[in-house]
Amino acid sequence: GPNRLKLKQTPHPDIPYSIVATYWLPSGSKPILREVPSGDLQIIVKYNQTEVAVGTRTKSTLTVYNKSGTPLDMPMVEFSIPAGFNIDRQEFRKLQDADRIARFEIRSGKIILYLYQIPGYSSFTCRYSLKAGYSGEVTAPAATVYEYYNPTHRAVSEPTKLILR
Repeated sequence: GPNRLKLKQTPHPDIPYSIVATYWLPSGSKPILREVPSGDLQIIVKYNQTEVAVGTRTKSTLTVYNKSGTPLDMPMVEFSIPAGFNIDRQEFRKLQDADRIARFEIRSGKIILYLYQIPGYSSFTCRYSLKAGYSGEVTAPAATVYEYYNPTHRAVSEPTKLILR
């Protein structure tokens, strides 16, 4: 039956959270998922510098590779803003205005890019800058790419250690 969940934070702190839902299928039911060869999807995030001075910017490049001959329909790219860094929304608005992405969300330290499609044997690249806000050592979490209608078809990048001085 229907379920409701209500979250309320008082006062309004910016505490990240995530909600996970599962569902039950009757015996004999199978979810409809397209068969996809393993290893045909890859995501890589590279930082121009892994040691960044506080107050300065570093460029990042995120690339998704579709190594199959089949188009990747409605891929979703999720990646985090590493702790201690700020990001400029304008760079993602420009991607949306140029019709390179369908839309984007930035919330709770996470960025979600909604893409239209990545044709077979091609890639999608996104460049963005991060501004170091305070000093410390952080690990940029892994980025993920997956198909909206088939989230089990996914790839995950390696996390990256960053030093802010």
